[in-house]
Amino acid sequence: MTPEAIMELNKAGKIFNLRRLSYICEDYFQQNINLKNVFEILVAAHKLNEPTVKSFCKFFAIEHFNEFVMSIEGLHVLGIDLFQECVTAYLTFQATGSLSKVSLGEPPADTLLVDLQRLFKMMPYSDCKFFIEGEEVQCHKGILGANSDKFKMLCKDIPASGGPLNGISLDGFKSMLKYLYYGDDNIEPLPACELVAFARANDLRELLTLCENKIRNSIAKETVIEILEVAYQPEMAQKQDLVEELKSKTFPFVAENFKEIDLTPLRTRMNQKSVMIAADLILYLQDVHRKG
Repeated sequence: MTPEAIMELNKAGKIFNLRRLSYICEDYFQQNINLKNVFEILVAAHKLNEPTVKSFCKFFAIEHFNEFVMSIEGLHVLGIDLFQECVTAYLTFQATGSLSKVSLGEPPADTLLVDLQRLFKMMPYSDCKFFIEGEEVQCHKGILGANSDKFKMLCKDIPASGGPLNGISLDGFKSMLKYLYYGDDNIEPLPACELVAFARANDLRELLTLCENKIRNSIAKETVIEILEVAYQPEMAQKQDLVEELKSKTFPFVAENFKEIDLTPLRTRMNQKSVMIAADLILYLQDVHRKG
């Protein structure tokens, strides 16, 4: 960004009471003024009435006065009026021996994470909504589209009245939104199981990795069957290392806690995946029984 653009951003920060943004803009000049850019920055600060930035430039000019006045090209950029203003400031310093620099004070707190959390909870100016399990879920096209080109296309085609979203539960979708909005990685094991396929289908690679790692370390009596089902999803064919790892952890766990694990999901669904899981479990349990 040019110095003028940063100063315009600083003005916007002050108008909208974005104190940290304004601080960052002014601190940028405080940290980066040098003999190559001081003339351009001083002219821009004078033109845009930025007294703080202008004071930084004059302070620098006084500290480096000999080099400052030796720059013919820089003085040409500066013009006679600003040059005289700098000379006057230097002579005042010479006469008084006092040189004070404007202090920006302590940087305002970084509220980005809190602001993003509030954006998720309140959903102001939301421009996209989905219907999942009979509930309306509002969100922002910009957030979704920034994370996935497939979401970008989905949001582009969705009507203003909203549309249904299949392939994911309400809990799973909200867990995904929390992650996309403000990086909340505290995803429960069962939503993580759902999100493996959903994240892969929508090119959410970081979320996919997060959910896979969550599953690896979240095997319990209440989750083991759902986690095992993840290993049998067709798209897991390209993740044989993860498949073998999940099986190596879930099968022994089922064997050790067989009487306490609810196998109802496998019995009620009875699809090809459930049949394959049941068959492999039976073979594993038979092998354990023989060896025991």
